[in-house]
Amino acid sequence: MRRIGDVGVPHTIYYLVELLDFLRPVDPEAVFDLIAHALLQGGARHGYQFESLATDRFAEIMGVYLADHRGLFADSERREKLIACLDIFVEAGWPKARPCCIDCPNCSDWAKGSSRSMRNSLGCISYPALHS
Repeated sequence: MRRIGDVGVPHTIYYLVELLDFLRPVDPEAVFDLIAHALLQGGARHGYQFESLATDRFAEIMGVYLADHRGLFADSERREKLIACLDIFVEAGWPKARPCCIDCPNCSDWAKGSSRSMRNSLGCISYPALHS
C-alpha cells in the first residue's frame, strides 16, 4: 500500500484512502501513517488536493481521528504529518482547513496564513480539538 501511495494518481489515492479508512479500526496508527504518506507523496505530486471529493473525505477522516484517536497526535512526528497534510490542502485553496484552527490561540496565526516557519514553531497541531 505504501508503494501505491508513492506513485498514485488522484483517482487511485482516493480509493487507497477509502480502503485504509475501512482498515482504521484494526490499526489506526499505521492507517494514519499510510494515509499521510499517500497524501504527501503521490497525492501531492499528482494534484489530489485539488479534488473536491478528496478534500471532503480528508476532513471526514481527520474528524474521526481527532475525535476517536486523539492520543496518536501526542507523537510529534505524527503531528508534523498532520500539519503537512493540512498545509497541502490550505495551499490548494481549501477553505475548510483554516476555520477549524481560528479558535485556537496557539494556532490563530497559522490559520490566518502565516509563514511555514511560524507554523512549524507552534507547539500544537492546529486543531482546537486537541487542546481540550
